[in-house]
Amino acid sequence: MGALHALRTASTSYLGFYSPAAIKKYGSKLGSGGPADVGTGPFVFTSYTKGQSVVLTRNPAYNWAPSTAAHQGPAYLDKLTIRFLTQDSVRAGALSSGQVQVADPVAPTDVKAVEANSQLTTLTSQAPGANYSLVLNTTQTPLNDIKVRKAVQRGIDIATDVKSVYFGVYKRAWSPVSPTTPYYDSSLANSWPYDPDLSNKLLDQAGWTTRDSAGYRTKNGKRLSIEWPLMPQQYIREQRDTLGQAIQADLKKLGIEVKRPRLDIGTYITKVYGGQEAIADYSWGRFDPDVLRLYFNSASDPRKGGQNATFYKDADLDKWTDAGKSTLDKTTREDVYGKTQQRAIDLALIVPLYVRTAVVGASVKVHGLKTDPNTWVSFYDTWLGK
Repeated sequence: MGALHALRTASTSYLGFYSPAAIKKYGSKLGSGGPADVGTGPFVFTSYTKGQSVVLTRNPAYNWAPSTAAHQGPAYLDKLTIRFLTQDSVRAGALSSGQVQVADPVAPTDVKAVEANSQLTTLTSQAPGANYSLVLNTTQTPLNDIKVRKAVQRGIDIATDVKSVYFGVYKRAWSPVSPTTPYYDSSLANSWPYDPDLSNKLLDQAGWTTRDSAGYRTKNGKRLSIEWPLMPQQYIREQRDTLGQAIQADLKKLGIEVKRPRLDIGTYITKVYGGQEAIADYSWGRFDPDVLRLYFNSASDPRKGGQNATFYKDADLDKWTDAGKSTLDKTTREDVYGKTQQRAIDLALIVPLYVRTAVVGASVKVHGLKTDPNTWVSFYDTWLGK
């Protein structure tokens, strides 16, 4: 990756560094979730109340802000209290009532109300990385047939479904990666629109020409049925189950049955990443387009710790994603990552649904609030007015 990409990646918590003094003092107690936590930036960890809040205080010694910051030296805020409000409506209500000055995230259902409040404002940014998508397992019948995969891909009214569920806050996706990801291929926009007539034609060509009493297509006496499991409810975010219901309805119109059994998390992981389910659905936050290697390189086998739930082996996809990982040449990376995005769509390995979008709500008294390239909120330059 380029120097800028490397710096942005290194700025995330995934590559966080540890204080030797903290390791010596806390030992095995040092880790995510406490009881001992240590900050490395403009704020110092002060306290943690499990399930309720974290309190950070200004680090008076901080003097290594990036050159892109609005100021140098310690942060403006004396203290930062982060409250864990897991329910969307509670979070939005706390912001509207003035109990908190910043809410992250603001759910799409609450954005309109927040924006209508003259005392509040929003900060919206699209996240880099892989869009939320349906990942089609090419080893499972009937998705081992490209005609059926294409019928699924072109038979979902993505634009309408996404707008209906997310009120226009999230945008329909066209590529496996988002527009804010380096080397995003904008030529994919509008290149595979909703086309139920084409889907019906493809299913006929695939031999699914008869219907049963429930209206589902059949071939050789077998129903055209696809299983797409649900995680336990506590793991589902962004109303993805509601979007799934709209997708089920679209595919039912084509004569495709979509079963959505709810699995416990252990069974879900075993079956989806073991290649036993027809459809997986997920997104993947990452600034670098190398996320395409995780999704489409055959070496990224989920049964061996990878992420390629398509289980498709393609020499070109392997070659291109390996090349993108191993070169710093921008022209080469743009070429191979563009080809990868195009081929993934052409082979109907994936059905991109929406671009993950962060919406942060804030009081108009909050100034200098920013999000970084990963859409994470930065409070370093933030200050409160009256």
